[in-house]
Amino acid sequence: MGKWIARINSGKALREAIFNDDLVQCCEILKACYQELHDKLPDTFDTVDLDMVLDDINYQLEALQDLEDPDMNEDMAEEIDYLLDDFYDLCDTLNVWVTM
Repeated sequence: MGKWIARINSGKALREAIFNDDLVQCCEILKACYQELHDKLPDTFDTVDLDMVLDDINYQLEALQDLEDPDMNEDMAEEIDYLLDDFYDLCDTLNVWVTM
């Protein structure tokens, strides 16, 4: 394993939102984590990358707000899990530590 080149300090809040199963909060903090990643590694994770991922997260946030059927919550949780997996995979690839 290589050396960590950056640290995402918003990770602790993200893990707390995940633990609390708060999908909206997960999305909001995930946006902050990606912004922090961009701020720390702007040449590696540029503005175009940031905009694309924020669009995906905002789409899920809108879907959560429009949710009328509580049974659909499981489907939304799965979609947000994909977003979280993508974030953690990217951080692993870039050797970025997500705080606990």
